[in-house]
Amino acid sequence: MRRRKRFTPLLLIVVVVALAGCASTAARGTKYTAFKTATAALVQNAQTNYGGVESLWDGLTAQCLALPGNEASYRHLLSGTGIPCGKDEKGKVRRFEDPRPLLQARLEALEALARYGSLLNTLATTDYAAGTNTSTATLCASLESLQNALTPLVAEAANLQNATTLLGSAARAAGGLYVEGERKKALRTLLAGSQGGIQTLAEKLLLDNGYVATLARSYMEFSVGQADKTRPADYEKRVAYDAKVLQQYKNGLALAGAITSMDKAVQALPEAHAELLESLDKPGTPLQRLEAFVAAAEQALALAQQLENI
Repeated sequence: MRRRKRFTPLLLIVVVVALAGCASTAARGTKYTAFKTATAALVQNAQTNYGGVESLWDGLTAQCLALPGNEASYRHLLSGTGIPCGKDEKGKVRRFEDPRPLLQARLEALEALARYGSLLNTLATTDYAAGTNTSTATLCASLESLQNALTPLVAEAANLQNATTLLGSAARAAGGLYVEGERKKALRTLLAGSQGGIQTLAEKLLLDNGYVATLARSYMEFSVGQADKTRPADYEKRVAYDAKVLQQYKNGLALAGAITSMDKAVQALPEAHAELLESLDKPGTPLQRLEAFVAAAEQALALAQQLENI
């Protein structure tokens, strides 16, 4: 999982406080900067959380490979979508799904969203066409990367194809208007044309989020269960061993909680985006839905960063 420079939650607080000045010409980009900053926070949140899920998966595959008679079938299925891992209490072969294709597709979707936020902010704050052209090209490249990540996930590709088309088309149309010197019209075109795509992205991310958290819990519970079968007989060694396993259990629960903490921000995303469009005709009105989105993104990121210190 790719890593990036740690995001500073304090910046989100500063941006939220500054939203009160959005009506002025000098602060015309503040609300768009807030949106951009929050979407970037969601990316870093995902990088941390998904990295944790991948670590659990690595530990799980090592345990499964070590089970008697499992190595041959594991090697055979290594390039597939899951791995066999012994048998359950009913004697059926237990299988675990490889989370990496889904996690990569979700991360690509969030990065496309962040680059959309960057383009939106560029349109609002930049007074030269080169910046807009670069942001548009970056977003379109990100959408293409998302489609590539969706290739092994047929259902997800079908669901998000329309979303990526809407975002890409709106970005190119808005970029053309901006070059012609029509900033407000360009912003309206981008916001209105992308609303449906933003809604679809949010719905898909919410649908998957609970599933990813469930995967993390299932990996953790299996690993803890396997560890219970190999507890040392010696009392002193067992105490240290049990403490380590208990910490592993707590870390798994914390990771699942951090993943689901993104839900509030993702739920607030479409309404915050719609509010930006409405604000074009209602300058000076409070941006409560945007503030809620920014605050939720900050809270989710702070929780994810706590995992790095566990």
